[in-house]
Amino acid sequence: MKPVPEDRLMRVLDDDTLWLLILSFSSTSDLIQVLACENLVLVRAASLVLSNAKSLHFSYLLELDRCRKLGSLLLVDAQETCVSKLLDAMHQTNDQQDNGGNNKNNPSILERIEFAGLRHLAGNRGSWLRRLFDFRIHKNLTSIDFSGCGMLDPRHLQTALIDASTPCATIEDITPSPIRYLNFQGCYRIDAQVVLEIAKSPKFRQLQSLGLGGCSQTIADDCVQAIFDNLRDLRYLDMWD
Repeated sequence: MKPVPEDRLMRVLDDDTLWLLILSFSSTSDLIQVLACENLVLVRAASLVLSNAKSLHFSYLLELDRCRKLGSLLLVDAQETCVSKLLDAMHQTNDQQDNGGNNKNNPSILERIEFAGLRHLAGNRGSWLRRLFDFRIHKNLTSIDFSGCGMLDPRHLQTALIDASTPCATIEDITPSPIRYLNFQGCYRIDAQVVLEIAKSPKFRQLQSLGLGGCSQTIADDCVQAIFDNLRDLRYLDMWD
């Protein structure tokens, strides 16, 4: 079979498809840079790459802990800004409209997301935290790792969990989420209100592993009892001091 000449291949591929192909080989940090540019074709292609990801890891943002500034952006905001920009782009692609103006609400194929070690991540910028727990979009998401995110704001997290658990019009909205693993180890601000929201929510009935080691000392016996009473599939619970 004769190979397709390069010039002919370039003519067959439109700009969107070509950039989608190129950016599919990029790292997450590269995609962050692309999303910051003003070229709409590149931004759209980067968003499509993200919407086709099954696993997202933000470990490269740990490098920011070794710097005082990222350009003119203070370190305290840098991790939050990068996470918000990337996840917002992914969600916008999932929420794109069809030609009739109707929201497609395309489900994400994301299965695992890891924020481990991002100690400046608070969840207070934009809507990414609330939408992360929107299981009408994230129908395949089984694992969320916030371990070491010491600044994670319990009130923003609680709001996201409440939104996720609020019954809506369809049976799909009140069925358990696919989440099997939640890790908040080292998130010392996580308190009893957050734990009770997880324990009592029908969305987390299939949870198998819950990491609460190093969280707030306000997580007392009533929280543990609520976990045992409601999370019947739980196999691993970490609550070390």
